[in-house]
Amino acid sequence: RLLVSRSLGAVVTAAVFVIAVAAIGSEEIDRAPGPARSPRWEIATSTVRLEDQPYALYSDGPTLWVSGGRGSVMKVRDRPVAQYPHPTGPLGITVVDGDVWTTSDADDEHPVAKVVVLGRGSGEVVRSIRLPGHSPYGIDHAQDGVFVALHDGDLLRIDPHDESTERVRLGDRLTQVLATDDAVWVSQPQAGVVWRVTFAEGDDPKAEPIALGEGGRSCPQGSAASRGSILVADPCAGNLWVLDPRDGAVVDAMSDAGRRPTDVAVGDGLIFVVSTGDERVTVFEESTLEEVGSAQAGHGAISVAAGAGVAWVANLDDSTLTRIEVRPPP
Repeated sequence: RLLVSRSLGAVVTAAVFVIAVAAIGSEEIDRAPGPARSPRWEIATSTVRLEDQPYALYSDGPTLWVSGGRGSVMKVRDRPVAQYPHPTGPLGITVVDGDVWTTSDADDEHPVAKVVVLGRGSGEVVRSIRLPGHSPYGIDHAQDGVFVALHDGDLLRIDPHDESTERVRLGDRLTQVLATDDAVWVSQPQAGVVWRVTFAEGDDPKAEPIALGEGGRSCPQGSAASRGSILVADPCAGNLWVLDPRDGAVVDAMSDAGRRPTDVAVGDGLIFVVSTGDERVTVFEESTLEEVGSAQAGHGAISVAAGAGVAWVANLDDSTLTRIEVRPPP
């Protein structure tokens, strides 16, 4: 789930849907085969054109939710695509108990940073939660609550029932959030750090910074949970980092995930990595981390989500989505 700056002019710090379906193409990628790369997989792509710029993505099973850069939330499932106006312009997006939660920054017209919640069925605003901080960015949820990263340095835990908040000070310019049942992972690209934050009842939250790369050549961005691993896309290092979820130790640094990988998603036994440098998606088997192929995305490919047998890439410059289906060998 990758976010960009409010101006939509560049990828965060370092790099940082009326439906019309273009002609569906099928692309078979045959890179230098290793000993286990036969027979080939097939990757089929199609393009969905939008009336707004796609921003952050969240896959809720068969439904894809999209935050729009010009102030809308889009629901992609049936045709035509449903598009709902957003009062202040969404940034991060997630779905909690059927409702769509979005982060929204303050501006001249709306001076308070908020989480704006839209009803899943109606698309209308059902809740608006004022935040004790500025510049909310990534958002995710787990059993412990809803978590929001503030660009000014705090991680917020929100109780979805009474809307109470708890603040954890981390570091400036936080971006992405990945919430699992065991920990919350927060990217701080400017510092080359991923924070591992744990919450225990009756104790203060524990925050551990995990430095990636060497010599400042790291700016971790989007992340995802895989089988026994945390995956972090890092465009500056050019790696997809594989971390041990128990302590954040680096298990692997995969350098074959495209040029400037910025976001990662996991679904149906596959890992999808979007890279902005070559505007491609590279696909790996989740169980082996073996590459099975890649496919071209659109201009400004920036974020990826996966679920219900397909993956989606948000193409910011094109105002399109790339829909991806991966077919295993017969």
